[in-house]
Amino acid sequence: MRKYAVYLCCLFLLTLLTQAVNVQAAETSLAELQKAAERGDAEAQFILGKRYANGDGIAQDGAKGTQWFRKAAEQGHALAQLAIGVRYEFGVDGVPKDIFKAVQWYEKAAEQGTGAVPVITAIQGRLGEMYGKGAGIP
Repeated sequence: MRKYAVYLCCLFLLTLLTQAVNVQAAETSLAELQKAAERGDAEAQFILGKRYANGDGIAQDGAKGTQWFRKAAEQGHALAQLAIGVRYEFGVDGVPKDIFKAVQWYEKAAEQGTGAVPVITAIQGRLGEMYGKGAGIP
């Protein structure tokens, strides 16, 4: 039960942290977003992943959302890295549960050192909780 509550809190926090992205996404048509994402635009990939994950103006598909989050995360997008870490931590949306990989993605996101303070705080909070439990530490 506690793990489920933590997972819901992570999703809620990720949603709050991306409210500015929602405004931008609403102003961008799905076709434009898809084209930008396919061209390799990490922000577009993140927004598209979020839209698939949440079913925002598109059929909800957690696995497709994860694919787009991963593409953005591999380019260094901190929120996408956080989203991938959450998926590994809880084993959701087509991602197998793997605490070590979750910590690796949280660390990558934390290493960015840039972005809005709430984003960095959220990432550091996830890492702190994982380290506190001794999770994901070889």
